[in-house]
Amino acid sequence: MLKLSLYQKNQLKHNFSQLLIRIMTYIESASEKVETIEMKHMKTPLIAQRFFIRTIAFATFFMCSLHFVFGVDLVSIDKILATPSAFENQPVNLKGLVTKFIPGDENAVDRYLIQSEFANTTISITTMSGKPEVFKVYEVTGTVVLDPYNGTPYVIEKGRDLVRDTSGFNHPLILFAFFVGFLILAVLVIVLLARTSKHHHTEMPVEMVTTRGNSAIDYNNDFKTIRIPSNTPKTLQFIPGKLIITAGEDKGKEFLISGYPTPKGNVVSVGREVVVGERMYSHIQLNDKTVSRRQAELIHKEDKLFLRNISETNYTSLDGKELGLQEVREVNKNAFIKMGDLEFQYTA
Repeated sequence: MLKLSLYQKNQLKHNFSQLLIRIMTYIESASEKVETIEMKHMKTPLIAQRFFIRTIAFATFFMCSLHFVFGVDLVSIDKILATPSAFENQPVNLKGLVTKFIPGDENAVDRYLIQSEFANTTISITTMSGKPEVFKVYEVTGTVVLDPYNGTPYVIEKGRDLVRDTSGFNHPLILFAFFVGFLILAVLVIVLLARTSKHHHTEMPVEMVTTRGNSAIDYNNDFKTIRIPSNTPKTLQFIPGKLIITAGEDKGKEFLISGYPTPKGNVVSVGREVVVGERMYSHIQLNDKTVSRRQAELIHKEDKLFLRNISETNYTSLDGKELGLQEVREVNKNAFIKMGDLEFQYTA
């Protein structure tokens, strides 16, 4: 079993967390660019969503594992000296340069001074483990105690490790972790580029998108800013009232909406995303770059209509008040719903 020092553990946790954050940022920005509208690749958005969710779950699990396996972060010596009462009788892990060893006598135990990495400040460490090497960097585990006479903090040592490599990057396990992270990032880039390239070379008109069998979807061609099917399966539930477009090229036009039955109610999804299968009949596709692929949801439950914002990048507002991410508000009669540059009025 390979042994990691405290410093190397924290270096591994910090650097791998930064790598995962960059991966997640890349996936999020690239997903916004992937819009599949051709008949051959109708399942691509669903696959991308599942892949994105699985990646987030993997990252969350991995970071939690790192936290529990590698323990707490190092505590700054400067912070202990600045607020000693906050650390009194608390276990700490710290790192610094041993500048002086003071042997004990019949009235005192051995102690040494350890200097902060970033400032010319030192703290005293009492030890029962013998003399450390002077002018070497150590990681020390111990408990902070305040001197009863002057309140000066010092640390009772419980263990220490000599930091042989202050960079923390040549440990085999750390190198292996970065290699795995690089492979994950490379695979993500290749997959996303392949899908984007395939999309540009095989693009087909939206009207040719099909769900089951060979029958083409009949879209309502009266609208320019939205796309909705002109018919609704009997399995879906019509939501009372209608939406009236109050801004843009379709100003004054109105349409009915139907919800897909779920445990949380009958749901209507809204956004630029192309939805397939039965759910497409309860989806309002917005032809506007000022909204997200997955912008919002209208939820009808117990004779009430609710609006939920699911976009992080583009705002959704109800009667002029912007909704936060995942925020849900009730939609009252004659309420105005705005998403990007598009605005609707709900009439019951």
